[in-house]
Amino acid sequence: MQEINVFLSEMDDGALQERFNHEFAEVTKNIIDPNTDPTKKRQIVITVDVISDEYRDQVRLATQVKSKLVPRDAVSAKVLIEQKNDGSVIANELKSGQVGQMYFDERDSTLKDDKGTPVSEIEETDKIKKFKQN
Repeated sequence: MQEINVFLSEMDDGALQERFNHEFAEVTKNIIDPNTDPTKKRQIVITVDVISDEYRDQVRLATQVKSKLVPRDAVSAKVLIEQKNDGSVIANELKSGQVGQMYFDERDSTLKDDKGTPVSEIEETDKIKKFKQN
């Protein structure tokens, strides 16, 4: 009968256990992240390479712990693009959800155009243009 007294939790002064705990913490963070699918499978893989010496009386156990996480959900944004008369390109994220539509930005309680520019800034710019024309 064989007597094996090698315990994974005690190997290398607990280093394998510590690495497992670290990867388990990463997995739990990934599960809690609201930008990931909570029902998809995650994995923690422990690899133990057994390397013998030439005399076959000692082995070295080289361990590695890796986790396989669920990727974060994809996000997308609509971007308004146009070309100026001089050929340069303008690109702005569509903030309102509809071209030409204004929206109320709850973060700073201001009314903004579809590109996120506060209406007060647009009106101020228009007043300056009208003043310079007169």
